[in-house]
Amino acid sequence: MLLAQLAVLQTRLFGVEKVSKAPLTVAVVGAGLIAREEHLPAWTLFPQAQVLWLVEPQEPVRHRVQREFDIPRVAATVEPVLDDPRVKVVDICAPSGLHAPLAQQALEAGKHVLCEKPMALTAQQAWNLVGLARRKGLRLMIGHHLRFDPVARALRKALQEWGAGEFHAIRAQWIRQRRLPARPSFTQRSLAGGGVLLDLGVHMIDLAWWMAGSPRPLAASAAINNRLARRPDVKGQWGHWNPNTIEVEDFAWGQIRFENQLLLSLEVSWLALDPREEYQQVQWYGNRWGVLWPRGQLVAHRRGRPWAVQVPPAHSHKPHRLLIWEFAQALLHDIPEPIPPEQIATVTAMIEALYRSAQLGQEVPVPQPPEENLA
Repeated sequence: MLLAQLAVLQTRLFGVEKVSKAPLTVAVVGAGLIAREEHLPAWTLFPQAQVLWLVEPQEPVRHRVQREFDIPRVAATVEPVLDDPRVKVVDICAPSGLHAPLAQQALEAGKHVLCEKPMALTAQQAWNLVGLARRKGLRLMIGHHLRFDPVARALRKALQEWGAGEFHAIRAQWIRQRRLPARPSFTQRSLAGGGVLLDLGVHMIDLAWWMAGSPRPLAASAAINNRLARRPDVKGQWGHWNPNTIEVEDFAWGQIRFENQLLLSLEVSWLALDPREEYQQVQWYGNRWGVLWPRGQLVAHRRGRPWAVQVPPAHSHKPHRLLIWEFAQALLHDIPEPIPPEQIATVTAMIEALYRSAQLGQEVPVPQPPEENLA
């Protein structure tokens, strides 16, 4: 009933009536938390879309979610979706380590792709996806929802209107105290691909880099470990894991150097020894502005002393839903994706460099795109 009422409100918002033969027919791959709480409700509320398929290997979950969202067809694997000519969009909510191969299959089958982060596990995988999508004339977008956060959008708009100046340092933090997601899709490397750096770090890097104007990254250094996750006396709020077999990192620290002498410092953790249960902040230091997110503050120097202004949020929508609705509008109107996949391939390259630096114990260059992928 609630979804139906919200759908009526969304119909009024977009000014169109939902039709039985929706122009955007969608298959959602994966029925985990992100699909149930964000993607499926967003597609359900978009007047010109219909979810035709749900792909989920776990049978009880598959049928429960099918009933909850009234999805006509379900499958345990993606092949029936790829063979269905009615499916226009494949929305990938599967575990992180499966994103790139699933996206490649969907693009090769001629489907537009929306995919949860991370885009891929290596820069080469990411650039291959970009090239495949461009050759086939298909849209490919990765779900970096913080670009749709109402405060982030308000800050970016203010900087564009008032002049951002130059940034010389950024500090990005997402610290959790006892919130390791104790599920194989996050702790088993074959499914997760990585740990907290892929889960939280990728969001912080993307937001920090995007707000700073997306300069070219040059080199990275990092330290990662899972020392707390391996302690048998450390327990989490989100379930229990085996400390002897956990395969991914619970802590990551890193720095990325950019071509304009900008330096980004990153701190992310699922299990930090921190008095706060969860702490999230990005702070940009520049020659014209200091910027704080999610506090929504801009700090400048005025009449000889610091001066701060609070920026009101740009909108009231949930970021994931706005991301999906704007992607859908791009498909309907045949315009570019709101988040260019080339940019997220560069974010993937930064993540790859951080992992490699931690492995080697030294600073390493960030992989650069092949010439054909340079925008």
